[in-house]
Amino acid sequence: TQLGGPSRTIPDVVENGESGLMGLELDGQGRVYVMLTTKDDNRIERFDSFDDATPEVLVDGIRKNSFHDGGRLRFGPDGTLWVSQDAGSLLHVRPDGALIERVKLPEGVAYADAIA
Repeated sequence: TQLGGPSRTIPDVVENGESGLMGLELDGQGRVYVMLTTKDDNRIERFDSFDDATPEVLVDGIRKNSFHDGGRLRFGPDGTLWVSQDAGSLLHVRPDGALIERVKLPEGVAYADAIA
């Protein structure tokens, strides 16, 4: 069933296990951030709008797995992007893709809960 309103096909998404199109987040300027699995890696891409056909790759080379790939995207109150990378770590990046830090989560903290 197709819903009314804009729709978008995200190019180069490869589904395998828990991977594929894993996260989507909008910023206050109408840009669309996605985390996806390609044939080579996991990556974060940004579309300037829903009408933009060509994404900009912000972060690539993120290790991909069949399970526990992560992929949740959330903006923090300071406008930076938090990304669950796998079952035990987060990436903290600027909206332009510059890496701020990699964060290893303490034992027992679920990555999904860390950026809920």
